[in-house]
Amino acid sequence: DSFLAGGHQIKKIRVHGRKTPDWALRNTGVRAVIETAFPKWRVNVTQRQRAARWAQVIYLFYRVGMSRPQTAREMKVKSEMVKNILNRMRRVARGIRASNAGKRAS
Repeated sequence: DSFLAGGHQIKKIRVHGRKTPDWALRNTGVRAVIETAFPKWRVNVTQRQRAARWAQVIYLFYRVGMSRPQTAREMKVKSEMVKNILNRMRRVARGIRASNAGKRAS
């Protein structure tokens, strides 16, 4: 019987390694990235909502360790939106505008 003769193999569960940036593990780092991206979050409702969305992505993706699709399901958004937010956060953390339109003014 080919099934018993090696047709199936037991494999290890895949573990995807993820490098979490240092800033995402520190509250001060998270605050710095969010305040850089949304400087008027205290007075502008739209910026406040977007900053809250970023904070939720940071918490679920980096701190809880959810995958991108899991994070999207939890937030009730599409996985593509989470991907875009993560890319924008990485740009801001590197000192580049979230829109990728060049370096931020210091």
